[in-house]
Amino acid sequence: MVREYNNLAYAAVSVSAVCEPWKTANAPTVITLAASASEQAARLCNDGRRVLFPALEVRGSDASIRLGFCGDSAVLTAGSRRWPFMPLTPGSHTLTYSGTGALVITYREAVLE
Repeated sequence: MVREYNNLAYAAVSVSAVCEPWKTANAPTVITLAASASEQAARLCNDGRRVLFPALEVRGSDASIRLGFCGDSAVLTAGSRRWPFMPLTPGSHTLTYSGTGALVITYREAVLE
């Protein structure tokens, strides 16, 4: 049985929380790339310590973008998705792309605290 007091000398506060060990960046990193017929390269940097799988959004009614990352490639059409063959480990990476439409890459870096 919990006793209730109306005296601040006997006050207690119970706090319970579910916390993650990661401290994330205040704002996500958003990179917008306009694809063209010739292959282009973009540099993606993960300054955090957690491996990330960025959100990919292909924009355009007839958009079709060919991506290349670390030896894997895929053709993406309009829509949003996460590509399982695109892990952004800490450091800098090169992404190649070509096609039609725009590619929006969104991720949020995180460090252990």
